[in-house]
Amino acid sequence: MRGLSTYRTYSTFSRPIRLLAKRRLFAVQNVWEATRCFGNRTTIEHSETVSLDLQEELWNLGKFDSMLYPDLPDLSDNPDNSKDPVPPLSAQEKQSTTYESCAPQQHPAPMLKVRTVAAQLRSPSTLQKRLLSAVHYEGAKGLLLVSGGHPGRTPSAVPQLSDCFTLLEAAQRLQREGQLPPGIPLGVVANPLRERADYLHRKVEAGAQVVWTQPPLLPDAFDNWWEDVSKRGIPDEVPIIMGVAFPTSVRAMQMWLQLTNSDATQEGRHVLDQWNKASEAEDFANWRRNWIMEQASRVASCKGNAGDHWMPITPAGYRDAIQMM
Repeated sequence: MRGLSTYRTYSTFSRPIRLLAKRRLFAVQNVWEATRCFGNRTTIEHSETVSLDLQEELWNLGKFDSMLYPDLPDLSDNPDNSKDPVPPLSAQEKQSTTYESCAPQQHPAPMLKVRTVAAQLRSPSTLQKRLLSAVHYEGAKGLLLVSGGHPGRTPSAVPQLSDCFTLLEAAQRLQREGQLPPGIPLGVVANPLRERADYLHRKVEAGAQVVWTQPPLLPDAFDNWWEDVSKRGIPDEVPIIMGVAFPTSVRAMQMWLQLTNSDATQEGRHVLDQWNKASEAEDFANWRRNWIMEQASRVASCKGNAGDHWMPITPAGYRDAIQMM
């Protein structure tokens, strides 16, 4: 009886340990898959405001490996309305589904498709539908999980809303249940201009397997962040792909600073002043392209980064990107 009691005690405590070890191995395997898919890549942001012809002109230059599709806020009266209804898969469909996590997709160029899923103001059930839709209907080979920039995500409302951490938890649960492919990389965004390195570390600990950063609009803030991230060894744990912005006017630069929540910082105001002064000169077009090239060079000089992510997003930005290539 004593032996049975000892076995029961061992079993009671060892089961959660075995489960934790299994989940840890699962996470390690997914990080390896993410590194295989997104190591040393150049990705590009899909734009819904740029003509397909202009986008294809840039894509067809052959520089890009992956395309990232954003998930912009729904500002309608029903922000929780899912535009991607997902009917349940039959047992036969689930069994016949093949998961080739790095197979190229035609959309329209042969690049890996990464779909952003943003929490915004959406309910957990709607977010689960969007996760499943991104993979099973849209053919995404990677997921970028973000909290989102909906204006309704006020400081008082955020504690009651889903965020990138709840999305990471939901996606990993769906993977364990077999509803999402086990090897599909789960990505997150980092904002080097305003966030601390330990916040990114929390995301990695929560299951993030690849990171896309906001662009280094503020050189000092970005360099300090990268130094801290490197000291923590995060680039050795997950691929970090760095953003490159293509602002083409003072207004566009102001938009980028607001988007990264850095417009009110001292360095942010200084950068905007530089743009205001430069915009008055006749050679502003050359100045801004040189500024973009310096930004891209800063990204390339970061030892341990896994690639860059181009964000032209506007017609003028795409034309600049085409000319600079």
